[in-house]
Amino acid sequence: MAHPTVRTVPIHFVIADGIVAMEGNGPLNGTPRPLGTIVLADDPVAADATCARLMGFEPSRIVHIREGSRFLGNASPGLVDQAGEILTAPTSPFQVVPEFQHLHAFRSAHSSTGTTAPQTRDER
Repeated sequence: MAHPTVRTVPIHFVIADGIVAMEGNGPLNGTPRPLGTIVLADDPVAADATCARLMGFEPSRIVHIREGSRFLGNASPGLVDQAGEILTAPTSPFQVVPEFQHLHAFRSAHSSTGTTAPQTRDER
């Protein structure tokens, strides 16, 4: 659920500094990871969904993005007008703590749990 302020005060512009991002157990115990990106948007959901994709996550698996896309903004990549560089997921997704592994948009055929994950088109 969106923060009460977001529901009552419209967001006019989002600036997400992704020049150096963080992976792992952030925000206090994570590891800095260069991303070299700044995301600018007039839609907070589109901004968060774009940042999630840049880190190799599937936005629809992140609760606040999925729920926010129902009433606050747009998470669909086909409906986001993107200017500037072409959006590409990292060749190696951002590391997360084990309870958030399900957020990855893709995983190698052998995940850390020993189960086989679906392959992306590029892995087939």
